[in-house]
Amino acid sequence: MPTGALIALALLLGIAAGLVLGVALYALELRRLTQNLRGRDAASNARLSLNARPPELPALVDAINGELDRSAQTSIDMQRHQQEFQRDLSALSHDIRTPLAGAKGYLQLALEESDSELRQVRLNTAIERIDRTSELLDALFSYTKASDPDLTLEFQPVDVREIVERCLLGHYPQFEERGWEPSIEDAGTPVVIDADAQALGRIVENLVANALRHGSGAPYIRIGARHGDGAGPGDPRLRRALGVSESIGGVAGTANPHLHRARAEHRASASSAPGTDAQGKNSTASASPNPARTILAISNPVEQPEAIEPDHLFDRFYQVDSARQKAGSGLGLATASKLARAMGLELQARVEGTWLVIELVTHPGGA
Repeated sequence: MPTGALIALALLLGIAAGLVLGVALYALELRRLTQNLRGRDAASNARLSLNARPPELPALVDAINGELDRSAQTSIDMQRHQQEFQRDLSALSHDIRTPLAGAKGYLQLALEESDSELRQVRLNTAIERIDRTSELLDALFSYTKASDPDLTLEFQPVDVREIVERCLLGHYPQFEERGWEPSIEDAGTPVVIDADAQALGRIVENLVANALRHGSGAPYIRIGARHGDGAGPGDPRLRRALGVSESIGGVAGTANPHLHRARAEHRASASSAPGTDAQGKNSTASASPNPARTILAISNPVEQPEAIEPDHLFDRFYQVDSARQKAGSGLGLATASKLARAMGLELQARVEGTWLVIELVTHPGGA
């Protein structure tokens, strides 16, 4: 056989042997990795390793280890959330049991009371405790419903101010009892968004209820502005206090003439300022396309602003007052945040001095 043919044959045999060895090495490593994966404890943090390093297998092992790490982290997060939920649920169960136990005690005292006036007092107290339990259960139901991924919303054009005025009117007795006069300020033109009216009403209701329950003074409500551009509660140009009797006293059923007059006054004062637009802003200022927009902002003074954690304000069962001295389920703001997200909006909170500011905003680039 010619020498050239022998050399070619030797090369072919060498290549074939290399291929056989390479395939065998790949097969051995893949078989070992498969056995390790099948025998791996789901709770284990062990990662895959290579005894040999044939080409391409290290990248495959790294990808598999990455998936294992992400799966382990997901499991850890789920366990943490489950523990937090169990802890929060225990706290809520305590909050529910406490008024029920109190109601039972007052009912027993009422049964044993011979004085009719004292009996009525104890019955009234028992009713208050039962009402408190009903409020907690309603809050839990609302949060559960808002958390449902299959929540159905009916989007339609909604006038934000109408929702706010209706909510304030419903809380008129509480404002009157406290002697508070909520302030409302808008841009002089209707703020209409595409939203579910019932969900938006629940958001406003929960924000106002939070201000009433935990605030130390009347809320200031601003409707519509570019996010971050709106004046705060201390801006005298925008603090157009509408007395409770004027701002919410004649809304139901017919238009409130006081409100129309206040709106007209605000439009006139805003447009009369030189170089400003209807919102009192510089008319020559440039604006970025589709910036985040504040649909609604509710501000109220608080007694202990340093105790508030804005980043956790919308967490489930979060309460600033750990002793739970003020009635509240810790679910109102969490429910509002869930509903806002379901409509493609977002609730944001911050503390400015002694004021808590909560804003309902659109996302940048949104409507």
